[in-house]
Amino acid sequence: MRGDALFAAIENACNLLPRSTGPQRTVGASDDVLDEESLWSTVGGDGAFLGDLVDLFMADAPTRLAELRAALANKDAAAMQFAAHSLKGASGSLAGTRVEALAKAVESLGRDGDMAAAGEVIDALETELAAFSRRLVVMADRYR
Repeated sequence: MRGDALFAAIENACNLLPRSTGPQRTVGASDDVLDEESLWSTVGGDGAFLGDLVDLFMADAPTRLAELRAALANKDAAAMQFAAHSLKGASGSLAGTRVEALAKAVESLGRDGDMAAAGEVIDALETELAAFSRRLVVMADRYR
């Protein structure tokens, strides 16, 4: 299954999950790196499901970042737009506000064919992606 189809399936699955009615664990603070409360709600308080989603994201995100770098080097705006769109959807589904916003910006630059501005934004995206990934792993490990 391609990454974009995988993340679309994950997003659909998250929307279909029953919401937990039992007591829920307290989640950490929410901020613009990772909105833990929102993500915990999205997974219906299911730590195992959260862990699975994080594992999938962690397996796919480096590939998407590499695709962005390759697209930039090859001046391939369409490939840049596609990789950014995939990363935007995946990070948005996992409540990564800053990564989602930066990926959206890269997607727009790709759509507009603005390769000159993309390098700086991709650098910022890479930095935010690292912070987001660390937070995701910590959260997932807390609830496994």
